Amino acid sequence: MKTYQYIFIIVYIPALIMYLFSKTSGNFKRRATNKIALASLFMLCGLYAFLIREKSVSLIILMIALFFSYLGDIILLWSFEKGGYAFITGNIIYCIYLYIIHYKYHLWQLIVVAVLIVLLYLLYRHFVNEGILDLGDLEEFNFYMITVISQGTMGTVMAFFTSSNINKVLGIGLLLFMVSDFFIAFQNFYNRKSNLILRCNSIAYFLGMMLIAIYIGL
Repeated sequence: MKTYQYIFIIVYIPALIMYLFSKTSGNFKRRATNKIALASLFMLCGLYAFLIREKSVSLIILMIALFFSYLGDIILLWSFEKGGYAFITGNIIYCIYLYIIHYKYHLWQLIVVAVLIVLLYLLYRHFVNEGILDLGDLEEFNFYMITVISQGTMGTVMAFFTSSNINKVLGIGLLLFMVSDFFIAFQNFYNRKSNLILRCNSIAYFLGMMLIAIYIGL
């Protein structure tokens, strides 16, 4: 890793710890300020890495995906639905990026990916059908879960099979991203008062984004 990435981690981790408390404080202004600062840190780290690296089509695609994650983070503060659309766009772009850098060379692994996507989505739908998760009128969340399960599964399978430690960093980051959204499904549609779920969501998501931002500079 490079010096700026170590500096990023040193600043980012304390900011994340602060956010875990501000998120459950009930103070929207404090939470919003902390979240925007935290999201801006991973975006700036990724952007700096992008600017100093040799450009490629795949790298540009990854930066666009990261930007939509950042945008979704900000919009989510005021609109769960509109923020979700930004994340959906980013999730699809992550899938495209993963295909370009890995899966077009290992097409057989897409079979493993497809099986895992189906199993994880069926698990999610089991919670919905059993009434454990109540989506209400927000049926669009089903499609959102398909996209996040897809990118998370593609990242996880890549991390498992690849011999590249650099690609493992991205794969683990996307896995954490997916895990965070299972937490957010329970937070928003099941146990709204659980500070533990809130914090687990934030830990998984922001650590995942940290790894993705670091990966861009590796």
